[in-house]
Amino acid sequence: MEVPKQRSAEEILDLLQSGDEGVDLTADEALTLIEADEAWAVTDYIERFHGLDARVANALINTEEAWEARVVAAYLEKFQGVNHVEIAHKLIEVGAAKSVAKYLEKFQGVNHVEIAHKMIESDRSWAVALYLEKFQGLDHTEIALKIIEAGEPRAVANCLEKFQGVNHVEIAHKMIESDGGVVVTYFEKFQGLDHTEIALKLIKKLGADDVANNLEKFHNLDVRVAEAMIKGGKALAVGKHLEIFQDHSHAEIALKMLNSVEKWAVVNYIEKYHNLDVRVAEALINAGEACVVAQNLEKFQGLDHTEIASKAFDASNPRVAETPIGASWPDAIAPDATLHGSLDEVIQLLIDSGNKGALIDAAYDKRRDEADDAELYDNIHFSLTDFAEASYTYMKGGFSKNTIGSIIKTRMDNDIEYTIHDASQWLASFQMPVKWVDVKALKDSTEQVEATDLAERKVALKDLNVEARFILQLLDASSDLRARLTYGAMPRLSEHDKLQMLFSDDAYRARRGELNAQTGRARREITDGYYQELLADPAIKQAWQDFRAENPDAAEKKFFQAYFKDHADLATELDRRAIESQAAIESELLHSILEQDPDAAGIVESKTAKGGEDWFYYPEYRLLYQAACSDEAGKPLYKSQDFSLDTLYGRAHAMVDSYYDESFGRSKDETFHRMTKDELVEELNRSFKNLTSNRRSIIGMEQNMSDTVAELKNMSRDRRRYIQDTQSWLVKHVNTRSTQLKKAWGDRALAISEGIPDRVSAILAWQRLNAFKLTVDEMEENGKLQEIGLSREEIDTNPKTIAELTRVLSAKETLKAFSKIKKWTESADWDQKVLPAGTTSIDFNGVQSSLEIFGKGDPRGFTIGEDTVCCMTIDGESKSCIKAGYKRKNAGFLGVYEPSGDLFAQSFWYVTPDSPDVLVLDNIEANAGRNYSKLVKLYQELIGQYLKDHPDLGIREVRVGIGYSSADLNDLRDVENPEILDKRVYSDANEQKVLLSVGAQ
Repeated sequence: MEVPKQRSAEEILDLLQSGDEGVDLTADEALTLIEADEAWAVTDYIERFHGLDARVANALINTEEAWEARVVAAYLEKFQGVNHVEIAHKLIEVGAAKSVAKYLEKFQGVNHVEIAHKMIESDRSWAVALYLEKFQGLDHTEIALKIIEAGEPRAVANCLEKFQGVNHVEIAHKMIESDGGVVVTYFEKFQGLDHTEIALKLIKKLGADDVANNLEKFHNLDVRVAEAMIKGGKALAVGKHLEIFQDHSHAEIALKMLNSVEKWAVVNYIEKYHNLDVRVAEALINAGEACVVAQNLEKFQGLDHTEIASKAFDASNPRVAETPIGASWPDAIAPDATLHGSLDEVIQLLIDSGNKGALIDAAYDKRRDEADDAELYDNIHFSLTDFAEASYTYMKGGFSKNTIGSIIKTRMDNDIEYTIHDASQWLASFQMPVKWVDVKALKDSTEQVEATDLAERKVALKDLNVEARFILQLLDASSDLRARLTYGAMPRLSEHDKLQMLFSDDAYRARRGELNAQTGRARREITDGYYQELLADPAIKQAWQDFRAENPDAAEKKFFQAYFKDHADLATELDRRAIESQAAIESELLHSILEQDPDAAGIVESKTAKGGEDWFYYPEYRLLYQAACSDEAGKPLYKSQDFSLDTLYGRAHAMVDSYYDESFGRSKDETFHRMTKDELVEELNRSFKNLTSNRRSIIGMEQNMSDTVAELKNMSRDRRRYIQDTQSWLVKHVNTRSTQLKKAWGDRALAISEGIPDRVSAILAWQRLNAFKLTVDEMEENGKLQEIGLSREEIDTNPKTIAELTRVLSAKETLKAFSKIKKWTESADWDQKVLPAGTTSIDFNGVQSSLEIFGKGDPRGFTIGEDTVCCMTIDGESKSCIKAGYKRKNAGFLGVYEPSGDLFAQSFWYVTPDSPDVLVLDNIEANAGRNYSKLVKLYQELIGQYLKDHPDLGIREVRVGIGYSSADLNDLRDVENPEILDKRVYSDANEQKVLLSVGAQ
């Protein structure tokens, strides 16, 4: 008798997909598919298989895809002769506990209590909670507590109504100890809670954020909660939800906010407050908000209106007009004040009030929201300092406001961030440290620098004791020595510095507007002339015409903004001309002022920093130095006979006002420290106590004054080097996400010492590669590397693949991706895909752009989705595209690259067997910050050239999915019958458009 021929996996797949349901398939054939890594076919067509047994069940459970294991539970009745208890335990062990719980009634002979505890021990306790009603014989209170102890309080909270007989108060307190955020999220489900008690406990455990974000869920809170939230920085949330606090506590809450400098929590929500009194009214007036009192007199009990009005006038408050009733308060308007009038009106009020930070944000809103009517934005001219005014204090100690402002402006122009706050607050990570490795010296070093040597190479940038030591040594010096010293000689100033000094004086402050107007006009004239000069170049003129064809209403300014992104040298030349012009205008204005007013020279001299001031980092010691160098009978104070600690501090306190106005004002380009005048006085008093109480430890045993001065000069020099290095690095990476900048900065010196290029992308890749190496060492030592089918040799012999994967993936993700690439490429029975791998380059609008079709096993299939922040990632929604792109001959990946080698855009492509002449791009995903307007045309030209180079492919049409795309596809023709790759592969191409008809491009 002839034995029937056993079918191959390909034959079985063809049979399943043919739709012929008359053929029964066996357990052996199911195993054939599973062994060929086609387990999906068994689970998708499980109804077609008969006689399945324990072998098939175990094989499905042992596959790497959890879905196959879940199917065993869902169709348990189809598997003959299996031990249900054993199968249940195996399913839990491979992560399919939810399926066991969901289909628990199918498992015969299992102990529900034992299974529940097994799930909890296997970190699947949430499955017990989700299907709690299916388990019999459980003590719900015991199970709830065990699930919480297992780290899954959210599972209990989400299904709290299923737990019978549990004490909600006990459960809530237990959850707060484990994860208080869960209680907040599911607060409505708990019964019998004391809201004030719970809120206070949550704030103590978590801080105020979680409670603040869910305040609307609480009721009848008392003043203690408000006080805790104000201390936690969430006063605005209290004001916004004031109705949940007891009415009689409103006055106390308002006072606590005002005393904590949180006036906006009162001002913005004044309509919600009740039972306010005279104490609150006076506190508001003292906070500069007399208008709020005037406009809400009915809310304040027991007020004498005349007395209150008199106090408002006495406060010399700039917000108080001739009468507080009905007055306008433009400088109280925040950037979101569009509720109070049109954006044009708001911006005009902001212009009148001088609120530059809000004005810039509002102008950017105008530009973004009303791009076709940007006249208002175009007519508001900001200097770079304007952009830094609201943010420079994030980088105190001598950074350039203009440079910081330029960084902020560029990031906002390129939509990296949208507000001054977002574009600047992260800069705090680059604040001057106590010690620093001189990166330039590190790069210039010809010696090999070991990581362990970096600590020895650190130089001090600031030292409070050294600055204090100088003051003490100056005080201790003999009168003969002090007479020979030359500290405090005036340094030479540039014309720009002299002009800024004049502008800080009330008599010349208005001339700044004159300068801004002149430089603004000059900049526009230079820009217009430069544009015309560039447009005389045929290539640039053609690029402009192409841009106009795509953007008919666009102005030259918009074209050049886009063009300069790819031609930074041209933008640099424009900036150079503008700076040169500004220098000439400043010089002319300075000489004009000096000629018209002889006293102006004296003003500049009086406001000039004393020579040596830049030795000092700390403002209180800089003030002491300035006081020591101040004039006393025609010579510096430190040269006088009665120079002492008392006379020095007496002079310093007398100079606080002028020193504060000059050093903390906004006229200088260098940033200083963020403190109030009262805080400066406190620091000055603290320095007095330091000098008197810690004299012995400060002076030391061996240092003399010349050594101390050398230390101060070295730190001053190194601070300048740090600032220069930091500013240039930030400018170099001005379009990089702030999270990446901060992460790379921490390990920058160490990376450079190991020969890594000084680029954010290179440093981040190096960080991930190091983490990967440590993970591999640990896994190899524990024998876990072999468990996932990898060896050290395979990893070490594929450095380029590992480097690409670690560039964007974590160590564990890299191992997972590497394992999958190895498995999928080894199982492929083809060497070349339908689209041959290769690179095609074209000149596109004067820029060299390239298309790359990835070859078999190219690791970028796992990284391009991360690069473009789309869902085609290792665990993303469209991870099935990655699998198909590696396993299938008729599917893969392509990337479009900029001249720099950076990825511009990418696509997952496929060609179906039914339409071999149609190439489908599932979508077009582009990198953030790129010019999307040219994407479609760029794709058309690149792919068109590729297909011209490969006519043998026979592709007649290229289509693109429209489910999601970075490109504007509206002008493309619809496809009536889209070609879909496979129902098991995620797709954005269920609807398609024709991107390109070959021969017609």
